[in-house]
Amino acid sequence: MKKSKKLSAVLATSVFLSGLQGISAYANDNPSSTKESDYVVVFKENMDEREMKKEIEKYSGKSIEEYEKLQVSSAKLTEKEAQRLENDGDILAVEPNTTFQAFGSIQQYSHERTSVGTAWEGGLTGKGIDIAVLDSGIAPHSDLTISGGVSTVDYTSSYTDDNGHGTHVAGVIASKDDGNGTRGVSPGANLYSVKVLDKKGAGKLTDIIEGIDWAIRKNVDIINMSLGTTSDSEALRQVIDKANKQGILVVASAGNSGNSAGTDNSMAYPARYDSVISVGATDTNNRRANFSSTGVYLDVMAPGKGITSTYLNNTYGTGDGTSQAAPYVSGMLALLKEKYPKASSNELRQLLESNAMDLGVKGRDNLYGLGLVQFPKEIKVEKPVEQEPDIPAEKENETQTDKAIVSTETQTVEKTTGQNESTQAPTTPEQDSASSTPTDEDVDDNLVTTMEVNKETFKHGEIVKVTMKVVDKTGNPVNKVKVYLDSVRETDGYVQQQRVGFTNSKGEYTFSFIAYDRYVEGYYFLKSKTSYLNEIQGEVSKKVYIKKK
Repeated sequence: MKKSKKLSAVLATSVFLSGLQGISAYANDNPSSTKESDYVVVFKENMDEREMKKEIEKYSGKSIEEYEKLQVSSAKLTEKEAQRLENDGDILAVEPNTTFQAFGSIQQYSHERTSVGTAWEGGLTGKGIDIAVLDSGIAPHSDLTISGGVSTVDYTSSYTDDNGHGTHVAGVIASKDDGNGTRGVSPGANLYSVKVLDKKGAGKLTDIIEGIDWAIRKNVDIINMSLGTTSDSEALRQVIDKANKQGILVVASAGNSGNSAGTDNSMAYPARYDSVISVGATDTNNRRANFSSTGVYLDVMAPGKGITSTYLNNTYGTGDGTSQAAPYVSGMLALLKEKYPKASSNELRQLLESNAMDLGVKGRDNLYGLGLVQFPKEIKVEKPVEQEPDIPAEKENETQTDKAIVSTETQTVEKTTGQNESTQAPTTPEQDSASSTPTDEDVDDNLVTTMEVNKETFKHGEIVKVTMKVVDKTGNPVNKVKVYLDSVRETDGYVQQQRVGFTNSKGEYTFSFIAYDRYVEGYYFLKSKTSYLNEIQGEVSKKVYIKKK
């Protein structure tokens, strides 16, 4: 007979490192310090392992491991060496090799709350869908089938769980439907154990990056990350964007650092990234669990309180946390992908988000995101599009684009670009102040920066494309210029989104994002600035109107 036990109280609280400090802060430290620390180095240009190692050693650093396909290397550096290395023109970023922590349990109504039974009644189980669980590993269990895996931690090559967290997460996704124990959301999905966290539930940035890279090379369908940190990382963002470009759905827990009032912006990374579906936790009454992190980056909610799942030693445990909510979403995405095998990853994400049950105040909010995920009861799919990369190969340096959306009004999957629509914003006094030309321009002493937006008016769900072009005074394109873009609400100056990228050899960079429902109807300034030779060189802006469908 199988035993049941509660998850260890050790997992009740997630501990995170302090926020990431920019390398520029090192100027205030003791420059003579010779203490070496672990860093992650992100390169701008394509270099092989030998060249990356040589670049680091040029500044007396010690290269530990090179990830050629990701253009990332880990290294031992003093603070002074790190500062000098980041100032090198070939280096995009130098970051501390920060620690990630499993969002542990603080302590099965969940299936009925999300209508997942509708999928099961239709014969859906997630069969054939590959899900990589980036966690502490997965332990052998009679209710789990492990299709393979890898360990990226230093002390073992085994991807077996020695903590319990990963096994619990895996069970939420794909515990077998055998009449015993628990039943996962997608019991027919293929689980891959990617051990990136150690026996204490902690893992280094490089462990996480290597795990994601393994999942990309394995070409899985979904990556689940019930983990996080308070530190932003360009290296992590890039590898997640790479997974997103390949059509992999990336799901991450929002974090367990919320307060009862939900008044803070407490979400962790990588849940804050646009390429990630971030998940908060609800309780048995469909209310936000008071520990669930909140903020503008929150996408959806899923059950995350009182969740029973598989655990170590062939037992079961009951726990609370956004760690339990994220795998619920991963499992539901597996069901959707099985039902609509030709839908792109962006279409599946839109399908998930557009069918969420609105909770809290009407519309998208910082406590519940778009609401509690629901399996669609009836969706007619007409002419499903062929699976294709989410980003055209010819667009260099672009971090994310969305090739298609799901119409929430007609409930059909349809390919939409928004390029040819002629819908205009309603006439208002502010209309006169909106630019009537497609391009704004800033002429600096060194560079000329222009901005082009694909339209002036967008409905919720449509794709906004902002193309920046940077040339010198003679008209020649300038490569590797850092470009920033903020989406700022006109009425109160609220910054809805922030993005960053680098121009390509044509001097161009295109930002692409969806005008989600989180954008309240009204005017927004798309404000961009460029940084070149460590100086802000150009600032341009353009006003657009976003409205409901």
